[in-house]
Amino acid sequence: RDRGYPEIVTDGYDAEYYDLKNEMVIAEMQILRRLGFNVQVELPYGLLVNYLRCLEVTEHPQIPQLSWNYLNDLLRTPVYVCFQPETIACGVIYLAALKYGVSLPTSPPWWIVFDANEEDIRQVARAAVALHERSRLRVMPLDSDELEMHLRGELEDHVKATRHTRYETVNASSKTASVASTV
Repeated sequence: RDRGYPEIVTDGYDAEYYDLKNEMVIAEMQILRRLGFNVQVELPYGLLVNYLRCLEVTEHPQIPQLSWNYLNDLLRTPVYVCFQPETIACGVIYLAALKYGVSLPTSPPWWIVFDANEEDIRQVARAAVALHERSRLRVMPLDSDELEMHLRGELEDHVKATRHTRYETVNASSKTASVASTV
């Protein structure tokens, strides 16, 4: 509403409703195709608990909770479809231990025991750090033009520049309509 887009309320039997529904189904199919129809994701929460026990850090005041939080945060990223659960669990443990300066076993390297690769663990950790360093999306793109502006980093400035003019235009027309209705 605040960017001048009208609220759309459609009738469930309207042709416009069916068109929107069909567009949504097509978009879902494109997403599934990109994912290779692999939508079954094994979550690493159980592995995390077991790995924390094996590494004897369950009693640490922050590492278990922070690791769990990182797993929750990573749900907002493609990490869960790019890496195995063992790697994800190791990545969040690595990051939490690094943050609190807790050393983990090096002989043999602890991640090898859990069937993970060091470089992949670091990539998972970088994804979690990047998620926290990235500024929150303050303006959600509403159409393809706005999505392209967002990808170029221009959307927020565009919305700031147009918000007031659209708001004033909408306000002026609503005031005119309310005055006309009272007459």
